[in-house]
Amino acid sequence: MSTLTGEGVIELRNEACERLLAHRVEVKMKGKKASEFLNRLQVAVPQARDDKQRLPFIPQRVLEKKQQMEIDNKERKLERDLELELGDDYILDLKKIM
Repeated sequence: MSTLTGEGVIELRNEACERLLAHRVEVKMKGKKASEFLNRLQVAVPQARDDKQRLPFIPQRVLEKKQQMEIDNKERKLERDLELELGDDYILDLKKIM
């Protein structure tokens, strides 16, 4: 291991972090509050009912609105665009309503 060349430093850091995390988890599990929050945890793993593929459903109205927003964003002129157009004549107006 060398700090000059950096050889082995990252591996040592990762090992130290893993040991510290394992120690913290062990201390937490030995405490009296561990059983309280373990009773409240529940991990749900969905199981396939059949071989049917169920893709996400996005309503047509949502897709239309998304497309409309993309079109509006292309047409909208940004302050940066105005600054580039006007060059030295550009004055930033912070009170301007967008």
